[in-house]
Amino acid sequence: MKVLGKQIALDFIVIQPIVYWPCYYTTKEFVKSPEPVAEGVKKDESGTFSRAMTKYSKTFWIDNVGMLGFWFPADIIIYSVPMHLRLHLTHLVSFGWTVVLSTFRGD
Repeated sequence: MKVLGKQIALDFIVIQPIVYWPCYYTTKEFVKSPEPVAEGVKKDESGTFSRAMTKYSKTFWIDNVGMLGFWFPADIIIYSVPMHLRLHLTHLVSFGWTVVLSTFRGD
């Protein structure tokens, strides 16, 4: 149980704020950036990460507390079911998280 607690803590303290959200905002910024104007002209990729981190810095606490509020109860349920159901339940909850994220982060 201690190891499980450490894994969950690592997820909430390191992986989500430092890996998940920056990747989310960078991908979203890249996809939403304007298409090339002419053939051979690339998207402006130099400022993509910078713009993404600016947006993330404005919503850092909202994003991470919201994710904690969603995933902490889900993790408790996921890790309390038998091993053979965990993968299926994780996929189901991840789909739910994607729906929530798409609904409330549609900007």
